[in-house]
Amino acid sequence: MLINLGPKGASAAYFIMDETLQSRLLVSPSISISSDGSPQAFHPRGHGTFAKIIEKYVNQQGLLSLTEAIRKMTSQSAKILGISDRGVIKVGNKADIIIFDLSQVKANANYAHPHRLAEGFSWVIVNGKIARSGAIMEKNYYGKVLQPD
Repeated sequence: MLINLGPKGASAAYFIMDETLQSRLLVSPSISISSDGSPQAFHPRGHGTFAKIIEKYVNQQGLLSLTEAIRKMTSQSAKILGISDRGVIKVGNKADIIIFDLSQVKANANYAHPHRLAEGFSWVIVNGKIARSGAIMEKNYYGKVLQPD
């Protein structure tokens, strides 16, 4: 839990997540995976949520198949949010695609270094435009805040 305090938004982190409960919820077919993290905030979920899911729950623990993890992070989340032109690769949809090496995915963000980028993600394509190629990030991320249809 992250609590913002005061007009300047000071924050405090509380570590109250129960790993057993979290793992049990994660495998439920009705639970999607998303993040309320912001790349500008000082919390590791802004840069590490999805890499952590792949690294920990797919690669290390085998709680989710890669296919199921991707479904929970893409099409299921888009459907819940009412965004019909994303989450599935098909003609007419926005081309948001990440190309990665499953064996190399590593979440590097932590509380001491929340802005560390994850490893293993070779290409990030947003709205059909390359936003990241290897370690090279474009100045324009090509994205926008999404709203339900």
